[in-house]
Amino acid sequence: MGEDCVRKIKKSRIAICGLGGVGGFALESLARLGIGGFFLVDDDRFEITNLNRQILSNFDNIGKLKVEEAIKRLKLISDCDVVVSESRVQDAIYEIEKFEPDVIIDAIDDLEAKVLLIKRFYKKINIIVSAGAGNRVDPTMVTYADLSKTSNCSIARILRKKLKSFGIVSGINVVFSKEIPKKELNNSNIISSAVFVPMAFGTLISYLTYKFICNNMD
Repeated sequence: MGEDCVRKIKKSRIAICGLGGVGGFALESLARLGIGGFFLVDDDRFEITNLNRQILSNFDNIGKLKVEEAIKRLKLISDCDVVVSESRVQDAIYEIEKFEPDVIIDAIDDLEAKVLLIKRFYKKINIIVSAGAGNRVDPTMVTYADLSKTSNCSIARILRKKLKSFGIVSGINVVFSKEIPKKELNNSNIISSAVFVPMAFGTLISYLTYKFICNNMD
């Protein structure tokens, strides 16, 4: 990495919106990389169903706020600074802006919140968007591209359509899976997720964040 890059990592500030499967793994990776400060946004609490894929969850914190549990986790592995918001992303935009992050990681499921976040910070702050990890099992199919060049991802497709109405058609880095989503076997209408894929999403997002920080993003 080089001494200059290591200094940049230590001084960098990252905002992570969403601390579920993808956001949790991104946070874990970046904390262990040595990021100096985090702003974490999530209004959700852990549920028993999170245990199969969310690294911040465990039997002891079911029902507890994700942001509070994230603070506890970070204290075990890093000496970074942490600021949290127990709000929805829509209600934390000003706080994110005030934090002045070097990179914003969008790991939320709410499409309207994604659109709002991208609109507000487009071409102002580097944003990395997580698309859909659900109903997929192959981590080797996880990749990244500009939003205009994604494939086999309904979330990215809907996001493209919504952002186009605001004149935003490119210039957004999206982590997505090229894998065709698996069909349901029991017609439950539940979007399933195995740990391999959100882990791959979060790890790739942390790598792209590192590239942004050290000024070697393609």
